[in-house]
Amino acid sequence: MTVAAYITGMGAVSPIGLNIEEMAGSLKHGNTGFNVVEEFSTEDLKVRYACQVLAFKPEQHFPREKVSQLDRTAQLAIVAAREAISDAGIHRDDLSSYHTGLVMGVCAGGKGDATHIKSKPGSAPASVAFYNSAHHLQTAAVAEDLGVRGPTLTLSTACASGTSAIAAGLTLIRSGQCDLVICGGSDGFSRGTFAAFYSLDAMSPRPTSPFSVDMGITVGEGAGFVILESGERMRGRQRPGYARLLAFGSSCDAYHITAPHPTGEGLSRAVKSALADAGISASDLDYINAHGTGTKDNDISETIVFGGLYPVKSDCPPVSSSKSFFGHTMGAAGALEFITGLLGQRDGFLPPTMNFKQPRPGCDLDYVPNVSRPGQINCFLSTGAAFGGVNAAVVACSADWWGADAGSVCDANREVTISGLSVVSPLAFDVTSFHQHLMAPDTCVVVADGRFQDRQLAWDQAALMPVFNARKLTPRLNTRRMSTLAKYACVAAQLAMDDAGITGRYRPERIGVLVVMCRGPLQATQAFNEALEQNGISGLGAKYFPPMAVSTISGEIGKACQIKGDCHTLVGGWGSGLQGLAMGNEFLRQSPNLDALVVVTADEISDQYFQALGELGLLAPRGSSTASGLYAEASRGVFLAEGAAAVVLEKERSLVSRGGRSYGRVAGYGMTSCEGMFSAETDRHQGSHEAMEAAINHCFINANLSAGDIGVAYDHPVGLVELDSVGMEVIQKCLGRNLAPITNLAGALGLAESSSGLYSTISALKSMQTGAIPPLRGAEKTRLPEAAVTAPLTAREHHHSLLVCSNECGQNISLIVSKSP
Repeated sequence: MTVAAYITGMGAVSPIGLNIEEMAGSLKHGNTGFNVVEEFSTEDLKVRYACQVLAFKPEQHFPREKVSQLDRTAQLAIVAAREAISDAGIHRDDLSSYHTGLVMGVCAGGKGDATHIKSKPGSAPASVAFYNSAHHLQTAAVAEDLGVRGPTLTLSTACASGTSAIAAGLTLIRSGQCDLVICGGSDGFSRGTFAAFYSLDAMSPRPTSPFSVDMGITVGEGAGFVILESGERMRGRQRPGYARLLAFGSSCDAYHITAPHPTGEGLSRAVKSALADAGISASDLDYINAHGTGTKDNDISETIVFGGLYPVKSDCPPVSSSKSFFGHTMGAAGALEFITGLLGQRDGFLPPTMNFKQPRPGCDLDYVPNVSRPGQINCFLSTGAAFGGVNAAVVACSADWWGADAGSVCDANREVTISGLSVVSPLAFDVTSFHQHLMAPDTCVVVADGRFQDRQLAWDQAALMPVFNARKLTPRLNTRRMSTLAKYACVAAQLAMDDAGITGRYRPERIGVLVVMCRGPLQATQAFNEALEQNGISGLGAKYFPPMAVSTISGEIGKACQIKGDCHTLVGGWGSGLQGLAMGNEFLRQSPNLDALVVVTADEISDQYFQALGELGLLAPRGSSTASGLYAEASRGVFLAEGAAAVVLEKERSLVSRGGRSYGRVAGYGMTSCEGMFSAETDRHQGSHEAMEAAINHCFINANLSAGDIGVAYDHPVGLVELDSVGMEVIQKCLGRNLAPITNLAGALGLAESSSGLYSTISALKSMQTGAIPPLRGAEKTRLPEAAVTAPLTAREHHHSLLVCSNECGQNISLIVSKSP
C-alpha cells in the first residue's frame, strides 16, 4: 500500500523574513539576518552576534494578555502555523477534525530563559513562568490557538527537532490516524541558549560561515511549519501540492554526546535509509540542504557523507547551509531548512551558503557560495544532527515529478509484538516484584523532607527513588558521568532488552529507541540555571549544558546499550508514555530497517520543580493521606513520583525467527486533543468527555475490537478533580453494559509524569499473563462505580486491556494491549 503525503502549505517567521515570501526574497538576493545582541550585555564576551527576529511584534498578532502569557517560542510558532494553514487554504473547521494533527519540534523552548526559582518559597509568579516553560506546553498553546483536535505531539531531538517533527508527521499520515498534519518547529532566542553554546566554545565571533574557513555557530530563532496532507484528501479538495514528502531516515551514532561521528557514519545511515525508503537513488537528488552548523566536526563529517553517496565526489549535487542566512534556530532549524529547499524547488533557484570566503580543508563540494543560482530542483534532501548523536534526514520531490509514485510504502503486514519489559521504580526494580507489590496494599509515597532544600514546605510527600546502584542492576553498563535521569533510563532500557533476549541478538543498526519524558533532566537543568546565575555567561562551565539537553538521554542509551537505529525523543504531558508506546509501535511497523525498538520513559524530581508545583497549589498538602483523595469532590493534589520503565517492541517475524517470547501487542490506539489546556495561574483545564470518548472509539476501530472484548480498564487519575472526573466517567460510558473492572495505579505509585503510562501497560500485560488484577488505592470509595477494583482480583482470565489518560495539556490517549495467543 502506497500512502502519499503532500506539502500543501508553508509558513515561516525567521530573521530573514516575517513570512514565506519575505524569506524567499532574502534567500534569492542574499539578505542575511545577523544582528548585534542588545538585550543583554556582551561586553566581556568573545561573541556579539545572533540572528533574532527583530521585526517581530507580538502585539500585532495577539491580545495584550496573551502576549504576556505566551512564551516567545509559542508566539513564533503560532504565527508561522497560521500562515501555513492560510497558504494551504485550510479552514478552521477542518482543524477541529480528530484526524487533523499537530507535531512540533522544540529544542530549548520556554526553558531557554525559565526564571530561576530560589529555594525560598513564596514566588508564585516565578513558579508560573517555570511551569509554563515546558516544551510540550508550547505545542499545547499552538494547538489551542489553532483549534486542533487530533493528535498533538512534541519532538525534542535538540537541533534535529524540526526534521524529526516532519518525520513524525509523515508517520501519522502513513498510519491513517491523520489525513492532515501541521508539522514544523520553533525556538525563541534567549540568554540561556546563547550561554549554553558559548560555554562549549562553539560560537563564531563573526556571522557563521558553514564549510568556510571561519568556524563556529551563530545562535538564531524562528519558526517554520508545513501542512502535510494525504493524497486522497488533497485531491478531494482539488488543491495542488507544492511537493511530496517521500520518506525520512533516522539513526543514533552511539559514539559521543556532543560530537558527531568523525566519518559521519550515523548520518550516512539516516540518509541512505531515507533514500531507500523513498525508492530513489542519490543520483536523483538535485540539491542537498545540509545541517551545516559551521563547526569543524559537523561540516567535515557532512561533507564526507554527501560525497560518499556517489562513485565520484564531483557527481554530488550542490549543497548549502541555510544557517548562513538565519543562524542556528534550534528546534526550528530542520523545518526552516526544509522550507528553504521547498522555496528553491518552487521558484527554480539553488539557495546559497553565505559569508563564504574559501573552502575549509576537508570541505570540497559545491556549496553555492554567496550567490543563489538558477536551478531546477525535482528532488532534494534535508538533514539534521543533534546532541546525543541523533541524526535525521527527509527527502521531498516535486508534486508532479516523474518518480512521485515511488517510495512511502507502509507494509500493513509488519506486525509488532511486545517482547521485553522493565521497571525502575520506587516500588521495585523488576517486573515480577512490581506486580506483586501492586497486588498488596503497598505505596511508595513517602515524606520527602530530607531530599529537598527547605524542610518547612507546606507539601512534603512524593514517591522518591531509593538508593540507586546502576552497576548492581546492570553490571555491563558504563553509567559513569551520566545524569541521574540518564542512569534511570539506561538501566530501564538494558533490563528490558535483557528480558526480551535481544541483547547482542541483532546488529545495533537494527534496534531503535524512543525516549519519552515530561520535563526532561530537571536536576541538570537546575544546576545549569544556578551556575549561569552565579557565574554569568563568561564564567559558565562547559559541563553544565550537555546533560540538560533532552536528546542526550537517547544518546546515552544508544551509547550504553549499543542502539544505532532510529532515534526519537517525545516530550509530553502526564501519561505521555502511552503516546510514546503508540508512536513507537508506528515507527517500528513502518520501518523496513528495524527488528526492534525500545520505548523508554524516565522521570525525576528536582527541588526547584517540587517547589514550583507546590507554590502553584498542585501538590498534596503536608500530611495528606495516601489512602484517599482520588476521584474526590475537591482536589487533594498530586503526589509526584520518580522512576523509569521500558518496553521492547519487536517485529513479529523477527521474534518468531529467533524463537522469542511475546507478552502481547498494541492492538490499537486513539489520540485526540480538546479545547483549552491546564492553566498554572487561574482557570484550570476541564478535561473533555467528548474528546476522550472519541479517542476510545478510534482505539476500538483501530484495534477491530468492541467494548465487550475488554477484560480490564486502566484509568490515570492524579488527584486533581478537573482531570480525574473525565477518565472514569468516559470509561463507564464507552464500555456500557459490558463494563469491565476498572483500576489505576496512582494510589500505589503516585504520578510519574511520563512513566505512569508504561507502568499501567506493564501491569496490564502481567495481569493478562497471571489473571491477577491490582486494586486501585487512594480513592474516595463512596464515589466509585461498582466496577471499580477495590480489592485484588485473581484468576481473572482476560485477553484485552484498555488504558485511558486525559492529561493537563488537553491530550487524550486511549490504547489497547492484547495478550499473545
